[in-house]
Formats: sequence, structure tokens, C-alpha cells
Amino acid sequence: MNWTVKNRQGTAALWWHGAALAIAFFAAQTAQADTSLWKISKGDNILYLGGTIHVLRQSDYPLPAAYMQAFKRAELIGFETDLQSLNTQTFQQALLDQARYPTGESLADHLNTEAMQALQAYCDEAGLPLEALLPFRPSFAMLTMLSLELARLEAATSGVDNFFLQQALAADKPMLGLETMEEQLSYLINMGQGVESEFILHSLEDLGQLGPLLQQMIESWREGDTEALNRLFVEPLAQQYPGIYQSLLVQRNGNWLPKIEQLLDTEVTELVLVGVAHLVGDDGLIQQLQARGYEVEQY
Repeated sequence: MNWTVKNRQGTAALWWHGAALAIAFFAAQTAQADTSLWKISKGDNILYLGGTIHVLRQSDYPLPAAYMQAFKRAELIGFETDLQSLNTQTFQQALLDQARYPTGESLADHLNTEAMQALQAYCDEAGLPLEALLPFRPSFAMLTMLSLELARLEAATSGVDNFFLQQALAADKPMLGLETMEEQLSYLINMGQGVESEFILHSLEDLGQLGPLLQQMIESWREGDTEALNRLFVEPLAQQYPGIYQSLLVQRNGNWLPKIEQLLDTEVTELVLVGVAHLVGDDGLIQQLQARGYEVEQY
């Protein structure tokens, strides 16, 4: 296999669809319901807020029926960001430019001996040249390894978000993004900065448990088991990587909340889809919307 980064569209798709699973690696409503979808009400105004899994297997389809019901009722579909921009040449180039270290610098400059040896051992076993990873920052290197493991598990490179992007395009429904791709990229590109060795070592450890972890994530998401999602993914992230937790979850939730409230001020019914990790726990959107007095019903 040629590991040269030559398919920019595929690289961007990997970046997006691997992001939520990356959160789970480093890582309230507690009642179990049918699935991870909520109906948020303000008087007669309704917004459906759905948690998503960005990476699914073919066996995980069809999606829970409640999602399709909400999609049919919704007049506007919201995502974390503008997913269509993934396919633009401008974004592809920006992704690679920001993920790559400046000339003369490499990932090896930021890893201790233990992390370098572990990374070399993984690459040797996986048949992945170490030189393919070293030009890139730790988050991109980790996602490259993640893509290899997902391929071994026969996991799809797209999940709930991309499924509904295609549905919205087919139904000609208007769409919006809660943040720009540039904003999202800035959050993700900095994962592991300053703690590169620990980040790579934890990534490699968790890659060895990817099959069971993916199964647990999908089962908990499908069943709406927010307690399990919080315990398995959000709490470990907050405890082990508080900086990443603040930037990837808390800060972004804070930015999205007023935009969701603006949508609830309209008579338009919306379906907003974000990574399920953004919904659960004390800093999750569901808890915050409840605290602000909105009527919240889990499906």
C-alpha cells in the first residue's frame, strides 16, 4: 500500500469522521431511552437535537427510526460544520498545510524515547512506514493510524452526519453549520500539542482496544444510554486531558449554545446533529438546555 498522502478528499473525510472517536479515546440525563435523540421545546417551537457517531460499520444500518422521523419533520438540518466544504480543494490544501510541521521539524522532535519506540513498533507491525507519520502533528498521525485500524474492522468511513448530509441534499432541505470548517480544524489540529509523547502512547494503547471500544460506543449511542456514554468517553477525557476536554467539548458547546437558542426562537422545526459526546455530562448541551428552562424530552 502506498501511504503517501495523495487523496485529499479521503484525508479530509478521515479527519472529520475520526474526530469523535478520537475524543472517545481520551476519555445529566442518566435515564436510558430508545436512542440519543432529544426533542427541545420552547412553547410551540421545536428543535430536535441528535447525538451522532461519525464512524459506523455497514452492520450498524439502518439507523434508529427516531432519527428518520425527526429528519422528515425538520425543515432545516444543522451540523457541527459545513460538511460539503470537505470536498473543496481549498479546504483540502488548508488541512494538509496545517497538519504538517514546518520544514525542518517533525513529530520525532517532540517525542521521548518510549513514545518513539512504541510508534516504531506499531508501524512495523502494521506495515506502515514511520516516515509517513513523522511530518505530521500528533493528532493527524493518530488519525492516520485510526484509519488503518478502522479499515481492519471493516468500519465505514462515514457515519450519521454524512448519511443525513446526503438525505438533506436529496430532499433539498436547507442546512447550516454551527461552526466553520476553519474553526473546527483549529480545535482538532492542536490536539496533543505540548503533550505529544503522552498523546501518542495513549493513542497506541487505545488502538489495541478499538474493536470493543467501537462496539461499546455504538451500542450506548443506539440505546440512548447517556450514563454509559459519559462514563466511558467524556469523564476519562476530562480527567486525563483537561485541556483537550476544554477546547474540544466545553468551549465548543459554549459557542454552539446561543446559536441553538436562536434556532429555538423561530417557528421553523430544526434537526441539529452533533457528536454525541457534546450532549452528555455536566457540560453537555442537554444539561445546559435543561438548566436554561427548555423542555427536554429524550426519545
